[in-house]
Amino acid sequence: MSSGAVRARLALIVLLAAEAVAVWIVASHPPASGAVEWGDPLRWLQVTDPETATLVVGRWLVLVVAGWLLSSTLLALGGAAVAALPHAPRRIRRVGTRLTRCAPAAVVHLVEAALAVGVV
Repeated sequence: MSSGAVRARLALIVLLAAEAVAVWIVASHPPASGAVEWGDPLRWLQVTDPETATLVVGRWLVLVVAGWLLSSTLLALGGAAVAALPHAPRRIRRVGTRLTRCAPAAVVHLVEAALAVGVV
């Protein structure tokens, strides 16, 4: 295996680990105060100071983005692996190709580089 393939696989493993750790840290460490009252969020915004509201809403946004990045990376990995199967029916390979479209281009290129040498 070439050093480029090893670096691509290592980069993919590091990316997946970093995404999983980011999701775990954000999800398991809620802010000390200011839990959103989902029954009446407008009243919660009125009685909560702006700093706490910004932190809570920012935490939710970070959790959504980190979760999307982790799930799209996993879907791209699975889709690229399915698309690379040599004896799979064309429909299944097309589904694999479509799964890779949900991830950012840099992630797709990294996944394809990590899998390309293994398939060849």
